[in-house]
Amino acid sequence: MIILCHVRDKIMQYSFMGFTAHAILNTLLICDNIFTCLIIMVIGDPSMGAKQRAFIIDAARSLDKAKMMRYDEKSGNFYCTELGRIASHFYLQYSSVETYNEMLRRHMSESEVINMVAHSSEFENIVVREEEQDELEILARKACPLEIKGGPTDKHGKISILIQVYISRASVDSSSLHSDAQYISQSLARIMRALFEICLRRGWSEMTSLLLEYCKAVDRKIWPHLHPLRQFDRDLSPEILWKLEERNVDLDRLYEMEENDIGALIRFSHQGRLVKQYLGYFPHVNLSASVSPITRTVLKVDLLITPEFVWKDRHHGMSQRWLIIVEDSENDTIYHSELFTLTKKMARGTPTKISFNIPIFEPHPPQYYIRAISDSWLHAESLFTVSFHNLTLPQTQITHTELLDLKPLPLSALGNRAYEDLYRFTHFNPIQTQVHFGFHLFFALAVHAMSAC
Repeated sequence: MIILCHVRDKIMQYSFMGFTAHAILNTLLICDNIFTCLIIMVIGDPSMGAKQRAFIIDAARSLDKAKMMRYDEKSGNFYCTELGRIASHFYLQYSSVETYNEMLRRHMSESEVINMVAHSSEFENIVVREEEQDELEILARKACPLEIKGGPTDKHGKISILIQVYISRASVDSSSLHSDAQYISQSLARIMRALFEICLRRGWSEMTSLLLEYCKAVDRKIWPHLHPLRQFDRDLSPEILWKLEERNVDLDRLYEMEENDIGALIRFSHQGRLVKQYLGYFPHVNLSASVSPITRTVLKVDLLITPEFVWKDRHHGMSQRWLIIVEDSENDTIYHSELFTLTKKMARGTPTKISFNIPIFEPHPPQYYIRAISDSWLHAESLFTVSFHNLTLPQTQITHTELLDLKPLPLSALGNRAYEDLYRFTHFNPIQTQVHFGFHLFFALAVHAMSAC
């Protein structure tokens, strides 16, 4: 309600809770056992106003501590924050946000991210069962490429295993484990997206990229370290994908190779053409940009985005979203981010131009990086480097007109009684005096110049 601006202060919250409390009270009074307990509370506070105020103030202080909103105790006003908006949009529990505030850092490993997600309150109902330990240990060895903190005997360790099992598409035999895995999968993508948005709003370049990568890994059930063409696993056989991973051949190398060379590389000569075909379907955009200074601290960027892949509705749908970010890798800071939607019509090779402003600080960094990252395809990313070596910026100091030591002019200098009556003071201030003096000086010079002609 606070995020939607329906509740802005305690008075509105009292009214909102008043309706809610009376509705709950009327329902509870139907039960005889609860009626006996509630009658004492109602006699002491018939309107339950004191109880409502205590609830609201305690909740407001807790949300303020978690940085989900700002609570001004003097005025009683509520102010929503970016973290509160994200928590509301992705339905995060308050206790989960507290956990992320404590555990989320600017630099984290992949296993630490999975462990942090495992501590989410959304998974608090998961329990460790003795009969599941043998299968959890097998799954940890075969389906979990990342380190598991706590192991299968720990609650959060079990959740970490099931998260990795979900991404690995591993099968689970135990019915209770299968139920827990399904329960975790229902919230996993939502939590990952929320963490990605938090890092993006904080301007953390490294963590934003890592969490977006794992958002896509959860959506596609593919580990980021696997070959990018695994995203076409319905059309390319497992044998071809295994060969590509075994040969450790990346997309850049495949782009440069001919069909016959690819076929020889994977030991399937007749499949080289198929690999080359699906390589053309893989989303890729080319970036080029021009930078011009507006002020010494603000730059304007004109970015051209040119699609360079074959659009197929089956794989790409009707549109593809790309995250455009400008980052300073030395300081691990994002200075600009926006979502760019590429439609099927735009993907015919015609460049699309977008413009935005970015800050620049002293001392000037050697370069900024502009990156276009697909919102749904792993490893679909383009990079453009903006160098500042030859960039000419405006002067640091702006020249101002020096204020002359002039005697303040009286209103009579206007030479018009009607103009003088417009003002309530008797003399002009120093700036007004200098403007008046400069105007008459310029007028006199102009008259003399005309006379000389």
